[in-house]
Amino acid sequence: MDLLTFVAQVLNAIAWPLAVTVMFLAVRGRILELIPTLRHLKWKDIEIEFQKEMSLLKEEAILILPAPRADEAKKAVQTVEKDRLMQLAEISPRSAIVEAWVAVESAAAQIVENLRVTDTKWTALRLGDILHSQGILSAERLRIYKELHALRNKAVHNELLTVGPDQAKNYVDLALRMIESLPSHGKRPV
Repeated sequence: MDLLTFVAQVLNAIAWPLAVTVMFLAVRGRILELIPTLRHLKWKDIEIEFQKEMSLLKEEAILILPAPRADEAKKAVQTVEKDRLMQLAEISPRSAIVEAWVAVESAAAQIVENLRVTDTKWTALRLGDILHSQGILSAERLRIYKELHALRNKAVHNELLTVGPDQAKNYVDLALRMIESLPSHGKRPV
């Protein structure tokens, strides 16, 4: 094999990989711009479908959690909080999800504190378990509580996941429903 034939075969072997690499490098900026608009991402065995999970949870929660029903003073405070969270969802959906979860966790912690439970290891999931063991959260409501926590974790910790304003608003609505379903001062639901 002479030098010219060798060079021709090497160029033939690397032509397609080189062409694909050059094309990718030419459009990589555009590809990176599209990543935040993803609603579904599959990578190896990981599949993220935040919107689908949110829709399923919302359907389930509407059946299990009662619609808000409060006296006028409490309703006015809840309306202000809901409006604030909904506005935040438009600006920063992830922040709205975090704030809504903080409200759920705070309400749960307040009830556990009022029950004077001696367990001091109050992680978010432990709070739910304590409320369940005290008969305050049914098994169904505990599942919704834990699913809200899991969705919050996905929204916060998964950088590849984009959460839109509508998804954040759905989350806020479900979180507020969860809070409303919690009895005041740890009294067991009737």
